Amino acid sequence: MNISEQIKKIDLKKAFSKVFSMWMKYNNFIFVIFFVSLSAYGIFLMYQSLYNSNWDENQKNSYIASQQKNVQFKEDKFLEVVGEMKRRYEEYNKEYRINNDIFVHDQIDAEKK
Repeated sequence: MNISEQIKKIDLKKAFSKVFSMWMKYNNFIFVIFFVSLSAYGIFLMYQSLYNSNWDENQKNSYIASQQKNVQFKEDKFLEVVGEMKRRYEEYNKEYRINNDIFVHDQIDAEKK
């Protein structure tokens, strides 16, 4: 028999029902194995990134220098915002003087004269 004759003899409904019955029997086990293996791989990647970094001293120093530049830039921005807040606070606490108070008759009478 050649391969094409063997393929024609395969009953697809029967093969599908066998595959489906195996899936129904073992699907929970397959999901548990998949979940455990995926979790183990994730834990391995986290361990590698936290404890087994492969940076040499030059890369570490360049990273530290770049972070210090960012911190200094953010510190300058922070000081600018603090200055703006102080300016607003002083403006808020300034004594407010009403020039034309409609409830005081003396001012109205003084303006008429």
